[in-house]
Amino acid sequence: MKYSENDDLKRTFGRLASSITSNNDDDVKRTSKLQSQLEDIYSTTKVCELNDKKKCYTLAPYLERLMQIEKDYDRLLWAWKGWHDECGNKIRPVYLPYIDLLNKHAKENGYQDLAQYWIEDYEMGNVTEFESIIDQLLKDIMPLYEQLHAYVRGRLCSQYENRFDCDGPIPAHILGNMWAQTWHDRLDDVIPYPDAPLINITKVLIEKKFSIHQLYTMGESFFTSIGLYPMTPKFWTRSMFKKPIDRDTVCHASAFDMEYHDDYRVKICTKINDNYFYTVYHEMGHIEYYMAYSKKQPFVYRSGANSGFHEAIGDTIGMFAISPAHLIKLGFLDEENVNSNYEINYLFRLALQKIAFLPFSYVMDKYRFLLFRNEIDRKHELNSKWWALRIEYGGIMAGAPRNDKKR
Repeated sequence: MKYSENDDLKRTFGRLASSITSNNDDDVKRTSKLQSQLEDIYSTTKVCELNDKKKCYTLAPYLERLMQIEKDYDRLLWAWKGWHDECGNKIRPVYLPYIDLLNKHAKENGYQDLAQYWIEDYEMGNVTEFESIIDQLLKDIMPLYEQLHAYVRGRLCSQYENRFDCDGPIPAHILGNMWAQTWHDRLDDVIPYPDAPLINITKVLIEKKFSIHQLYTMGESFFTSIGLYPMTPKFWTRSMFKKPIDRDTVCHASAFDMEYHDDYRVKICTKINDNYFYTVYHEMGHIEYYMAYSKKQPFVYRSGANSGFHEAIGDTIGMFAISPAHLIKLGFLDEENVNSNYEINYLFRLALQKIAFLPFSYVMDKYRFLLFRNEIDRKHELNSKWWALRIEYGGIMAGAPRNDKKR
């Protein structure tokens, strides 16, 4: 069909042909089982206090929040090392056969490997062309990233004297995030203009006694105010807005189009704080995109333009949610408090959240592509290769020594 002049027909048959589903029922069942095991390990792994083995915590919500608000170097290291050791040791024997099966399925369907299947979705040329474009994009932003990295490193080095080399990589556990993928939760420690602090959204939400439900109705009001859609009745009755108390669950925030009768949902273990304020807008942005193309497009076009476009929509909405203009409109921020220093602090916060994330995401896929292509020695490089890439492209090092036997 690639020679057809009918774009709709090409897309229809292209979607039908683009799949890595195996025709081996046993492989399909095993893949599903391994994926469930990975999700279970991720959501249930606990880290126990060093002096009290009865006090143990899962990643969400306790450890994630601790990484965001804790300042003590050793306490952060305890959480970071504990979770990576406990989760990594359990996941390794499950993850490797899982990706091997996915790779096998990809090859059965005519792809070189799983990486090629993922890249095809972007419709940006062949694998080599696509990776060259991404390489160049990273090179383009590196001068800005390097300045951001150097500034943050200098400020944190002053706070944690003699704890790490002030001319080397930054330890991953002191950047406010379990994976050091975003750094904005350390804003108060590195803010350029302390005399113009950003509004504390968490404090405002608590002072105004916001409920979790109100976070979502506030988000809905924003979307309807710009001419977009209200949430559907099924969104309100079938979404998961809080972490269940009767079972463990993966708390990674997600949005879903159930593709049946206006059934759109989110799964978020919502808390009343600034991060979830952003997340609610972000995930509801996905829902708005789902509704937009589900209402106006034929079935073959009812999906994001590519795997990254949905996230671009969500991030655009999320960044506007925390903008001074929107916070003023909500009554969270007084306009008279917004001056040039405030605006620079706001832009700096965005850089800590978005610019800092780019090398991390680049390394994530670069590492996985190497793994899919069997270019990583699984006995000797599975862990060390990851950290070598984090240092090379992001200047981030492990918080404690790692090796390929025990993570």
